[in-house]
Amino acid sequence: MSRANKMHQEHEERKARLIREADQLLYQTASEQGKKAVSAYQEAKRAIAEGAFEQALVRLDESRVLGIAPDPLVDAYALAHFRQNHYSQAIPYLEQRVDRKPELNLFHVMLAESYLATGFSTEAQIQRCLRIYQQFDTPLRRRIVHALAQSFEASGRGDKTAQVIVTEAALIEPGNPSHLAALAKMLNESGKAEEALIYCSSFHGVHSKDSLTQYAAALNFSGKLESDALGVYEKYLAEEPHDARIRLRLCQGLIRAKELRRAIQTYREGLALDPEHIGLRYHLALALQMSGDIDGAIAECQQLLRMPKVETYRAKSDIFLLLGRCFAMKKMFAIAYKQFMLAGDGRAVLDHLYKLGEVALSGGDSDVAKQCWASILTIDINYKDAKAKLGSPSGVTSSA
Repeated sequence: MSRANKMHQEHEERKARLIREADQLLYQTASEQGKKAVSAYQEAKRAIAEGAFEQALVRLDESRVLGIAPDPLVDAYALAHFRQNHYSQAIPYLEQRVDRKPELNLFHVMLAESYLATGFSTEAQIQRCLRIYQQFDTPLRRRIVHALAQSFEASGRGDKTAQVIVTEAALIEPGNPSHLAALAKMLNESGKAEEALIYCSSFHGVHSKDSLTQYAAALNFSGKLESDALGVYEKYLAEEPHDARIRLRLCQGLIRAKELRRAIQTYREGLALDPEHIGLRYHLALALQMSGDIDGAIAECQQLLRMPKVETYRAKSDIFLLLGRCFAMKKMFAIAYKQFMLAGDGRAVLDHLYKLGEVALSGGDSDVAKQCWASILTIDINYKDAKAKLGSPSGVTSSA
């Protein structure tokens, strides 16, 4: 064998020996690391059993670094973090455990308790807690309901699930105005004002601003004008004086109860807060007319017509009709006629012109009476007996 071949052979033998030694060292190292990983895991379990959870977490971290399989660690991490009140850290491990083994067990309880301690950050967490809630009939269920209700109330969620949870919360805590407000809001927004009223009217606690708001809204949606409803509207307006819708409804009830003076004062209080509110000013004018303050009613109508927003008011013609009635009451028939003519050509205008014609004629103003009937005919030639009235010298038609 040549010297070169001999040297090559020795090199290959040395190389093979080094590879065997490296493999043996790697095997021994891996075996030692595995032993250490298992040992650290066993120490962690003993620490958990002894209640030394902080030490357990240290050993669990060590076993994970040393390469122990992750599955056995999940339960131990979940338990150790939970017992240390590290709820945020426990939740991911508990979620893994619960999702992997959905049958009810201690880990479900720990997950629910962790959610109760930290709140819900995702919809998935809410859904897990809902599944847990459905399996319990214990004090924990009541606490889960309370936490879910708070979450739904804070987010404004109003779907069927939220309604079920908040309804149960309201039954569990009948004196809690937050649950009442949230439930009433859900029912009001889904068109179930009468159901909202049942809950609001049977509430025995002290209303919060929010629950009072929903109570007033439910009453308003239902058009309630009884004395109890008026009391709720007044309490609500003391908290929310700028709400013109409820103010208008309150005044409607006051007028119905023949409390015109209070209604007029209530309208004025609203206008002091919002002088440009057309609805409040128009209804104030109506109330003034009803009270006999005709000049006051005319002044409010004229103020309305000076407002820029009146051009977009859906019932602008009603302002002219009210003005016309007021001038007719003052026997200023010609001015009344002009107001009615500015109101358009609807049926209400024809009715007002016809009545003004009769009133003007009985008041000795046949010219205005004829103008009224002539104007009616230009709009509707077949309206009542306007044609005959215009053709009769006295404006009185024969009944024959």
